[in-house]
Amino acid sequence: MKKTENKKILTPPEWLDDTAKEEWNRVATELGKRKILSEGDVTAIELYCKSYSRWKEAEKQIDSVGSTVFKSGKGNYVQQLPQIAIAQKYMKICQDFLTEFGMTPSSRGKMRFLYNDD
Repeated sequence: MKKTENKKILTPPEWLDDTAKEEWNRVATELGKRKILSEGDVTAIELYCKSYSRWKEAEKQIDSVGSTVFKSGKGNYVQQLPQIAIAQKYMKICQDFLTEFGMTPSSRGKMRFLYNDD
């Protein structure tokens, strides 16, 4: 599959929310500059950007209410908010994508980029 700076790939899908679209623009532009982007990568980028947006949303909720809640009643206790697990899940998905596409210092050092001179 030919690697390209295809404008279709660089344009975020309409169904993505604003946060996901902003991340799409950042990531697709970076990968496009490296010419390692193909139409076969679109689904992976969609999944990454939606996961990124959900991670950001979970983090906003954690920032606004804290990471734990006090449960009163029979046996008072402190419970971790579900948003912590949600944030960690999406953070892992994002990290995997970034590693796979050579967007971390370590993975970038391991990748070999093939440039098409056409």
